[in-house]
Amino acid sequence: MSYDRANRQVRIADWHSDGTILIHETEYDKLGQVIAETDVCGNTTRFTYDALGRRTELHHPDGVIERQEYDALGNITKFVDGKGYETRALYDFRGNPLAIFYSDGTEEHFTYTPQGLLATHSDQNGATSLFTYDVFDHPVHVKVYSASRQLLKETSALYSPFHKLSETNGERVTLFYSYDYAGKKVSEQVGPKKITYSYDSLGHLICTDYGTFQEIQNYDLKEQLLSKETRALDTLQFQERYAYDEEGNRSERITSHGSFITLYNPQKQPVLEKNPLGFETTYSYLYGKEYGTLSIDPNQIQTHALYDNRGRARECFKKNAQGETLSRYTNLYDSNGNL
Repeated sequence: MSYDRANRQVRIADWHSDGTILIHETEYDKLGQVIAETDVCGNTTRFTYDALGRRTELHHPDGVIERQEYDALGNITKFVDGKGYETRALYDFRGNPLAIFYSDGTEEHFTYTPQGLLATHSDQNGATSLFTYDVFDHPVHVKVYSASRQLLKETSALYSPFHKLSETNGERVTLFYSYDYAGKKVSEQVGPKKITYSYDSLGHLICTDYGTFQEIQNYDLKEQLLSKETRALDTLQFQERYAYDEEGNRSERITSHGSFITLYNPQKQPVLEKNPLGFETTYSYLYGKEYGTLSIDPNQIQTHALYDNRGRARECFKKNAQGETLSRYTNLYDSNGNL
């Protein structure tokens, strides 16, 4: 790692055992704001700020630019996406949105109680939701009306000062909750169906009892999942155990079929997977102006994937052991990243 004179991290170089060196660089302005980031493939993303240090422009590596403007309180009042479409917003003095105007002509509107709680919300389709709260500001009643003022749905909930005790959905089905003294949920019930939860001394969920079967998990002191099993009528139905490497990657999964082993590179990406029969799948990663991956399964089927400079899957193709192409597909994206 390299740092500048202001003790800011400007360069990270990662040496791999195969001789590959991956470099990530960061540039700052005189105010300490990040103005450019260059990934390990050499793609640079740039940032522009206003006089108050708020980001106003985002320049993607492919040349697409996103812009945004702010009001005096720092709320984003206008956002211009990569295709030039504008979204505008108005806010109250608390920073809550009052109205959002989308580029397709649709709108959202909001009103609030004197305490700043959401009172009504009108969505882009014209449906309006009305909210009612208890003395602890919990939402206890919600009504949803269509644009023609027809009631579409009504839900309600009951709270203690700290927890939700029950909720009733739009179909009038009520779900009840109970909690322990530490505030953790210990059961939920709908009609005769009840689910109970048990925890260890560190607060990890270790057992979920559905009545007819139980799901059990065990954790180590690093909060890593060590085992998982399913029991029905005290009979073991399913079991998995896990082991981890020194970096915290799950390196081994042990089931009734045997041991599944995974090895990782310094970026926590798998480089080899071995099943209980000894068959291996290998993974390799290509770093250039475009990032790429290659996996080879035990049948020597090669799966190639190429990504554009914004990390989106651009092309994927498969080849057999003889190098013949079995399948291929290509993805095209617009400036907003839509496929």
